[in-house]
Amino acid sequence: MKSFVVRKKMFLGVLFGVILIQLFALPDEVAEDGRQAVLMLERVSCGGSLLEAMDSCVVLEDGKNAHLLRAAALKVTECYVRGSGRKMVDCAALSPVECTGNMSSNEFQVYTYFFTHLPAICLLHHEHHFHSETQRLIAELRSALKLTVENMEQVGRLQEEMYASMRDAKASTEDLIRNASEETDKIIDGHARISEMIGRIQRRFLAFDELSDLAGSLRDKVLLCVALLALVVLCPAPILVVYGLAAAVTALPMSKATFLLGTLKLLVAHPRFSWGARKQKISGRARRSYTIQTSTSKIVP
Repeated sequence: MKSFVVRKKMFLGVLFGVILIQLFALPDEVAEDGRQAVLMLERVSCGGSLLEAMDSCVVLEDGKNAHLLRAAALKVTECYVRGSGRKMVDCAALSPVECTGNMSSNEFQVYTYFFTHLPAICLLHHEHHFHSETQRLIAELRSALKLTVENMEQVGRLQEEMYASMRDAKASTEDLIRNASEETDKIIDGHARISEMIGRIQRRFLAFDELSDLAGSLRDKVLLCVALLALVVLCPAPILVVYGLAAAVTALPMSKATFLLGTLKLLVAHPRFSWGARKQKISGRARRSYTIQTSTSKIVP
């Protein structure tokens, strides 16, 4: 669609240039006379600069500016005659009338020709210049429009490729976001599971601590019961009464270890656990067993 619009504009520009050329075209007769004069001037070296110096043809066509037309015709005549290799009177210090009065018949004929056709020469020169410039501009316009069409087509292709890349990038981004969301959910689930496992481990440690405390308490209670039972069995009642009264009266904090240590000391100090008596009993038993063995060994059957 864009290329069609650009081609349409290019066609309109070319058509406008052709119309301008036709509007500024001279009539056939005037154009032919001017063309012959231009050809005459182009044969000499100074003719091109004189044609370029003619900026305005309206001034030459106005009857009020006849002196300008005569001066221009004299310059063109002098250029043409001297450019043809002939001599001509120097009109630099003379007036136009004096200069034309000193001309030969051939020179005056050339002057009359250029004086008559100089406006047409000027118009034809401007037409030719405008025509050439218009053709150049049209060629540049066509080239620029062609390049513009190619650039627009290339831009269209690049836009399509860019849109395709954007669609692919969008799809890839959506996939990445979806994968990231799934991974985030997995991480959250894993974190919850780890937190649950940590909670379970902590609860098990707490239960183990409670069991350890309970076992220690039971052990202490068992040892306490054994110690009390030993005191009851081995110690006389007055000692237990005195010990209990002393503990109750003083109300001193007594730990289980202190109580057990005191109990062991009482057991060791008790007469029933006297090591001297035990040694005597053991030695007496040993002597009796030795005597019996000796006596039995002497008996002969």
